[in-house]
Amino acid sequence: TGKHAQSVAVAVSGAGTDTAYSTKLRVSDDTLAEALVASIEKHQTFARVIKGTGANYQLFVTLLGGDFPPFGASFTVKSEMAWSLKRADGSVVWQELVKSQGVATARSQTHPAL
Repeated sequence: TGKHAQSVAVAVSGAGTDTAYSTKLRVSDDTLAEALVASIEKHQTFARVIKGTGANYQLFVTLLGGDFPPFGASFTVKSEMAWSLKRADGSVVWQELVKSQGVATARSQTHPAL
């Protein structure tokens, strides 16, 4: 993927809650958004990330489902997320349904399937 010289805003929905004991991802939308922002900044995918309005692009990520075991020292986490990148005018640049899988450990800080 290329690096964009413009800015992006990130919005996440459907992640679940920090305390739910179910198959929902046990992080908040804000926590997942922070992980995405950190990844964008680390890999310099966009020139900068803007909170709120005013960005050149908007990245929308919706957790549609997955398998998130409630406990274990090491376990497989699967997720299905809808990704959509739009210009500030709302026109769609890219969208994709992404299924991913990763191994989580007791020390995992973020969603391992990102």
